[in-house]
Amino acid sequence: MKSNRSLNIPNILSLFRICMIPVFVYAYATERPTHYFAFAIYAVSQGTDALDGYIARKYNMITRLGRVLDPLADKMMSFTALVCIVATHAYIWWAAVVMFLKEVLMGIGVVLHYKKIAEVPSSNIFGKLSTIYFYLMFIAVLLFDKDFNGTVMIVLCAVGVTLTLVAFVTYAADFIRLIKVDTKKPDSRQERDEA
Repeated sequence: MKSNRSLNIPNILSLFRICMIPVFVYAYATERPTHYFAFAIYAVSQGTDALDGYIARKYNMITRLGRVLDPLADKMMSFTALVCIVATHAYIWWAAVVMFLKEVLMGIGVVLHYKKIAEVPSSNIFGKLSTIYFYLMFIAVLLFDKDFNGTVMIVLCAVGVTLTLVAFVTYAADFIRLIKVDTKKPDSRQERDEA
């Protein structure tokens, strides 16, 4: 059973992660050549991400807001980290552009979700692999930035972008499928909301 309380501990943790984003930007911009403080903030952010998910599942605190707020906080932090890296490695600007376009399209899906036009699909294996990969990549860059040359950075970003595109294509296919299901069953959404 899903909780109806929107302002619960998992959602508060998600909001906390969003509030940490400007602190991360400041830390990254002021630290040279290493980014240990920025890494610490990023690590805390990812730790609270795992914590809020655990609490939501264990104590039945999953809410409609949480299904959007949790991934939103995660995406915002990840995209911010990528933008910060691009700011100091301008030659990988294309990675930020691809990620931005993907997030815009997924944002449209979130809007449709809130307007009750379609459900938000669950994350798929490619999305999880992409997320884990970028976690590890950001950690590596934050800790060992000075040791990476241009070729290494390009390869790291190329692998991440490829995983992201595959995840997005499969996610979009699931999203379209759910829209078709809702179109064929006009009463299904009302039944879900009442459950």
